[in-house]
Amino acid sequence: MVLEAQWKHNFRDGADAVVYHRGKKASMHGRLITDPPTVVDIVHRLSQSYGAKRAQRTMGMKFRDGRVPTVAEWEDAVPRLKIAAIKLTPRV
Repeated sequence: MVLEAQWKHNFRDGADAVVYHRGKKASMHGRLITDPPTVVDIVHRLSQSYGAKRAQRTMGMKFRDGRVPTVAEWEDAVPRLKIAAIKLTPRV
């Protein structure tokens, strides 16, 4: 999960969450990832794999010129926009 929203800080020290996906419920544990190089790698790979149109919708962002940003553009955007990621793993 990639986001700019302030509620991401709820996962700073790790937190449990219930995730609903395609009508199914799963108990997960989330951990906030804020290390800029790591987040840049995640958002770049994610946006490339989705393609510009789906990535914008899924990631809740708008890309300039309707294209996937370059690594250099992500390197600028991640700290400026305080973009982070949450790593979700199944809760045991």
